[in-house]
Amino acid sequence: HRVKDSMSRLPHWLQNYITWHRNERLNASNNTKYVILTCMPKDGFCGGLSDRLRPLPLFLLFASMVPRVLCIYYLHPQQLENFLQPPLHGLDWRCPLEVSTLFDESKETARQDAISAYNIDRCNAENKIVSCMETKINYMKRDERKYLSIKLVSNDVQSINKGLSLFQRHSYKDHMPSIDNWDFVELTGDIFRVMFEPIKPLAIRINQTMERLGLVENQYSSVHTRCRYPVYPVARHQGKKVDKGGGMEFVNKTKDALVDIMENAVKCAHLLDPIISKIFFASDHDEATRYMISNEIQLGNGKSIRPVGIDHEKEPLHMGNLEDSHHHEAKEYFSIFEDLLIMGGSKCVSHGVGSFGSFGAALAGNRCRAIHRKFTGSLVECPNDRAVKRWIPVSNEVLFGNMTDGRHD
Repeated sequence: HRVKDSMSRLPHWLQNYITWHRNERLNASNNTKYVILTCMPKDGFCGGLSDRLRPLPLFLLFASMVPRVLCIYYLHPQQLENFLQPPLHGLDWRCPLEVSTLFDESKETARQDAISAYNIDRCNAENKIVSCMETKINYMKRDERKYLSIKLVSNDVQSINKGLSLFQRHSYKDHMPSIDNWDFVELTGDIFRVMFEPIKPLAIRINQTMERLGLVENQYSSVHTRCRYPVYPVARHQGKKVDKGGGMEFVNKTKDALVDIMENAVKCAHLLDPIISKIFFASDHDEATRYMISNEIQLGNGKSIRPVGIDHEKEPLHMGNLEDSHHHEAKEYFSIFEDLLIMGGSKCVSHGVGSFGSFGAALAGNRCRAIHRKFTGSLVECPNDRAVKRWIPVSNEVLFGNMTDGRHD
């Protein structure tokens, strides 16, 4: 029922594309053409999970305009199929088996021999996204090759935001939500549920964790704090390499500053809905999380709360780490998806810098959200207006002048 409900909330053009996509896969032949989202071991930067999936709505729009069957082929650090699978009656994003024989793992996406890559980064850099995207789409329409890939640097925040704004203009009628900083589109939760669900071992683990922590869907709030991200205070005291590589020391000035940030984040979550008695805490550092779930956080007026969370044995991995990804098994990355999907089941989310917490808030519907840090990394007390949704007029800057087809009210 989740897939059906989420499908009904998507714009008509996207519903039509998903139906077309399903029919093309069911009746696949040598004439079926695909466009592939990749992350190869030699690619310079794919980003973590949230960075990679944040531009997904733009890729769906692009694929629908060609049209081609969109599929995802990640090899770094693991195949996405090791964590997620398409739900029944959803969009099957898995690539045909022969794709694995065509990609050369020793080369980056842009230098593959068998599958050419279309670079859409330049569309954003030139600040002419509509005309540039139209040119790329027309080129791909004329390209008779069965498999093609598209490339976009996932850490270029502003460029991705331009692309997501284009998706918004195709998906709303009169006014649309703005896209700022690490925002995900408002329809992220519905798109995700139409395309993804955890594989069985991961789903069992998530359900067991929620039962152990006493978490019931939509009856708890979540907090995410990015401790290792290379902004104040970590960059100042320990440098930037700890972001993806790990090894941050939760001591001295770093610890003092992060404790202030984390406690403020919990207070922000409490203010979102003071009636909620359960707060799930997640971060990218095991000792930071352990500290928060082991201590009462003072909320003022004599009230306090002890968050619940997962006490990891070691520092969580980052999927964007290029150096040691081949040294780990798929299950060692389960904690990333576990934290994300538990956040996505909460009623309210308090998050800070980076796209991971924003992803969790988007999966929860962005309906009850607080942002507890500035772009620089310093804390922001709540209540504040940093997560207030801004509705802006829909402009006529759309692909091929398509202003009325499948607009979402």
